[in-house]
Amino acid sequence: MMKIRKPRRQSGAATLYAVISVLLIITFTLVGISVFTRANVIEVIGAVRYSQNEIIEASGFELGDNLLFLDTDIAKTRIQTLLPHISEVEISPVFPDTISINVTESIPIATVRHRNGILVIDSSARVVEILTNEEQIPVSLIEIRGFTPSGADLGSRLRVELAARTQLQYLEDMLKAIEQEGFENYVTYIDISNIANITFDYTERFRVILDSPSRIAQNMGLLPGAIERGERDGSIAFGVRGTIRVSDAEGVFRFEADR
Repeated sequence: MMKIRKPRRQSGAATLYAVISVLLIITFTLVGISVFTRANVIEVIGAVRYSQNEIIEASGFELGDNLLFLDTDIAKTRIQTLLPHISEVEISPVFPDTISINVTESIPIATVRHRNGILVIDSSARVVEILTNEEQIPVSLIEIRGFTPSGADLGSRLRVELAARTQLQYLEDMLKAIEQEGFENYVTYIDISNIANITFDYTERFRVILDSPSRIAQNMGLLPGAIERGERDGSIAFGVRGTIRVSDAEGVFRFEADR
């Protein structure tokens, strides 16, 4: 009867040689890739207030950096901390030799008083500038009343005590809605001292009160149409000043003329 031969086991030396060969191939491949993935270009997109050089310097990136080993999280933090008017940063390697930095700059929208001075914030409640009490406040910015943050750092969101977190969230919702609807030039102040009755002025004619404002964005969007309908049906007299109370639960806008 024919005997079946068992396959010979590879010797330990042959196995070691195979492993070393694979490791050498991987090493040479990585070295080769790293040589051809060095940054020759750093491009900046979206910058207006800051120069490209300022943003590149803040990022910490340099020509010659390896695209495979970019620490984008640290670079984002550096940019937003050193250049507070930048609210969003996207960094991506563009192979074979480019680092792309795409920035979105903050638009100052409001001011809030703090023990360190007057804080200029964007719609995300990020501090983009700190003014002294002696400096002139731009009239185009909305004054925030009834709210004092516990801390503030350039490039960071306002800090508040635990009890004021809901207040801060409503403030941010208000600012985002105002920015989205394009009301920046129609609102001069927001009083957020009572979150159940957030008050603001609109077109310097109406005092608007939001009751239990859980639908801030929706009600802000409906405000111009509600005024227009009121003037059309006579419930709001043309040119008359007064208060508009918005019932969030009912979605009803009620107008009461000043006496």
